[in-house]
Amino acid sequence: MKIKKIQINNYFNIKEFVCTFDNDKNVINIVESLESDGEEFFNEDGDFSSAIKMLFDNDSCNKLRTRINKGTIVKCDIEHYGVDFTWGLKGHAARVETPEKILYGDTVLWVSECYNDKLEDRKYPKSLFRYNSQEFFYPEIHREVMFFDEESYIPDVIIEGECSLNEYCKQKGFELDVEKEAENFCKKKEFVWVDDNTHLMFNDDYEYLLGNKDRLIYDLTEEQRVFLYLYNWIQRLYVVTNIYDKLGEENKYPVFVDGVLDKIHNQKMVEFIIDELRGTGRQVFIISHTNSEIISGYSDHIAEIRKAIR
Repeated sequence: MKIKKIQINNYFNIKEFVCTFDNDKNVINIVESLESDGEEFFNEDGDFSSAIKMLFDNDSCNKLRTRINKGTIVKCDIEHYGVDFTWGLKGHAARVETPEKILYGDTVLWVSECYNDKLEDRKYPKSLFRYNSQEFFYPEIHREVMFFDEESYIPDVIIEGECSLNEYCKQKGFELDVEKEAENFCKKKEFVWVDDNTHLMFNDDYEYLLGNKDRLIYDLTEEQRVFLYLYNWIQRLYVVTNIYDKLGEENKYPVFVDGVLDKIHNQKMVEFIIDELRGTGRQVFIISHTNSEIISGYSDHIAEIRKAIR
């Protein structure tokens, strides 16, 4: 699946953002400053990531209504199964009548358009309800791995969620031991050099650890900790891709790295991580909240979100 275009209008502090992405440019750096003129923005986690999560991974209608108003548009042009879709939402003013009184309020309209009338039934979400369409564009297992941010600092991310993956494989008629699949994959790269002094090692607890020469580094700096967790998450992407490939299903959904790569200032480490992300064959959106020349220098495409203070 590829996101070909993203449009965001009147969403929090994003007044207007439209960006088109070429097929051959997979590593995209979205530069979104969280501060301007000494004032903090309303959404400290970033508006871009919350808009994308709302579109593809939000189960709360109440949250939606607090974020959407008249004139809000969040939508993507997507290529999925070789077919072009538009999937998004927009807000508009609505008049709701009840037996007791007339109420006025903003409502959310979900937009789902397909540009091919001859699709197989299984490849098109017949219902335009939000939940069904979200499952079509991002199946549950892929939603579990689509975002990496500060809440994703979990060492054993390689095998997290293996129970649901095992169950999914059984439903498809495949007997796969996901934990074993992860172990076999990672043992192919059991020892990896990051630079002349630093390396990664895969241990018996199904996770990578960081070492210096022949010794483990136990007292990690924040930069090293972010790097290590990012690397483990990327390996999980590889494992999920391999399993879905065996099932014969779509396996390379876009992923989003939000804000954490800003915390790595070692150029070798940034280059290493971006090369690993590029190697997944996925479309990768790196959201940076600082103007990092290191991140932008290794990206294929750079898009800046200019914000307006409320």
